[in-house]
Amino acid sequence: MWQSHTLDALKTFVSLPCKSPAFDADWEKHRYLHKAAHDAAQWGSKLFPQAQFEVLEAPGRTPCLFFDIPATNSTSNVSVLFYGHLDKQPETVGWTNGRTAFTPCVEDNRLYGRGCADDGYSVYAALTALFALDQSGVDRPRAVGIIETCEETGSDDLSYWLTTLAPRCGHVAFVGVLDGSAGDYDRLWATTSFRGMVATTLRVDILKNGVHSGTASGIVPDSFTLMRQLLDRFEDSRTGEILDRSFHTVPPAARMEQLRQTADVLTNYYQTNFPWVDQSHSRHDSTFDNLLAQTWKPQLAVIGTDGLPSLQDAGNVLRPYTALRLSVRVPAHVDTQAALASMEQTLTQSPPCGARVRLTDSIASDGWDAKPEQPWFARAFEEASKELFGQSAAYLADGASIPILNRFEEIFPCAQFLITGVLGPNSNAHGPNEMLRLDYVEKLTQAIARIVSCVPSEKL
Repeated sequence: MWQSHTLDALKTFVSLPCKSPAFDADWEKHRYLHKAAHDAAQWGSKLFPQAQFEVLEAPGRTPCLFFDIPATNSTSNVSVLFYGHLDKQPETVGWTNGRTAFTPCVEDNRLYGRGCADDGYSVYAALTALFALDQSGVDRPRAVGIIETCEETGSDDLSYWLTTLAPRCGHVAFVGVLDGSAGDYDRLWATTSFRGMVATTLRVDILKNGVHSGTASGIVPDSFTLMRQLLDRFEDSRTGEILDRSFHTVPPAARMEQLRQTADVLTNYYQTNFPWVDQSHSRHDSTFDNLLAQTWKPQLAVIGTDGLPSLQDAGNVLRPYTALRLSVRVPAHVDTQAALASMEQTLTQSPPCGARVRLTDSIASDGWDAKPEQPWFARAFEEASKELFGQSAAYLADGASIPILNRFEEIFPCAQFLITGVLGPNSNAHGPNEMLRLDYVEKLTQAIARIVSCVPSEKL
């Protein structure tokens, strides 16, 4: 099915410049997001003529694809829900070997193109898995899907669509989110946790306007120097440790054990999977410590600046201000609103030299930690991995953030969640040469079919 039909549909999707609203201010005019949703709906309707495929719209909202495929198991009173997204990151530069973001290219059993792995494949893989079950005469429960087009902008509209569509989903016993990572391509992977995030713009003003550095330096402190002093209150720059304890948590024992098992599987993955320059290397020596820092410890990154001229425009001027955009990845179980409040107090109280210090455009979103795996799922997941790959399944904590998962869990509290995906080594989502391993996605699709067939027929 993948080789004869699904891949062609995914290639068509890759060719669409359906960038997320954050990267296409005229998305409503261009209607690429609408086309991506309609294309998927039309493709699904051909596979399941008896099903409902609707592209829903609302004023000012990005479109949402909803599908509802009747059960083939007459005794089942539950449904399975699939989530994915059809919006994309921008093109970026650096594509190699003549590749471009919106020109699908298959090389060595790999599909290259923006959105193929993150995660335009998800709706096509889910529908392919369901179709395969029906063609094979394997009973399955009712299947519904909520496929949004705003994820790369922060899923601003998804909560609205979830609230609108939840009554139509029935009793959801299983939620499949096919937007996750894979530690390697040798087994099935399930993501068990995501970090939250606190982001803010920290601005330090010391002058009303720039002045000659020869006249002022030594008397007027440099605003960047003051910025460094403030950041030293929050982070130990030598170790990367966040000093504010409100950003920390104690990882659950079960997650720590999974982390050790994952470290044994991945060995030196984190030493080799990044484009290091020269002899540069990770902060930690062991894979376990790298995993721990990436997933269950807070980490600060400066992701933007203002007030700093380009090198070619840098004159001998003492600048009036420095502003930095700060992004702090925060472990699950941390109250990010409380952490943000603590961060603001730490950075703004008693400013050095009486400088004006402000935090603006702040956001805080909590992380997510999955509930313990239900016995039926743990068995089905392990058996599928062994049957398809000859290897035991593995569980991965993810350093990224999908805050909307907390909303999914509120609405579908009894569901077993499977967060999985194809974002393994060299998949390069968001960057140049985004890549989907076709051999892996075919096996992942087979695994999804097997797991769906094992969903209990009645409410647990």
